[in-house]
Amino acid sequence: MRSASLILGLSVACLASTSLWAESVPPQLRNKSITASWTMQRSVMTPRGERQSPSISVSRLIYVSGNGRFFVKATINTHSAEVAPGEKTPHGGARDMMFSGGKIVGTAQRGAGAGRMMISFDQTYSSCSVHVMYGKPPGQRVMITNRRGVRVELLGVTYSGQSCSIRDGNAFSN
Repeated sequence: MRSASLILGLSVACLASTSLWAESVPPQLRNKSITASWTMQRSVMTPRGERQSPSISVSRLIYVSGNGRFFVKATINTHSAEVAPGEKTPHGGARDMMFSGGKIVGTAQRGAGAGRMMISFDQTYSSCSVHVMYGKPPGQRVMITNRRGVRVELLGVTYSGQSCSIRDGNAFSN
């Protein structure tokens, strides 16, 4: 639990002041499209006291422009939307994406917690891997709205099947 608190604190700090840690995107990543995907299993408690663990397919299609700007398309199960770094999440939380420490780091506030996606690269920026996590303050309840519009308590999140790939060009223009 202590590491989840530390990660949450770091994620919130990153959301609050991304310019402090942001670096310039290296030329090897510019004009590239990166696809990161994973399966998320959320453990939730319904208002009726039922514990559920739905699996959710998640992907992020990220285009890094020639100027080093990020353009993102988020897909959850079959629903897609373009999301702009620095804008709010659908539920009003902060969201951002930056290049820091040789990685693309995406953060998003969700309830009292925060999620983080880190995309790491090999030395030539020709392959990548993705790691995602969610943290919340110990002892705090996190309420979210599920796909059916019902408020449920988020008990925990696990991730599996993480994959990442890179290709030349703008995937949004194809």
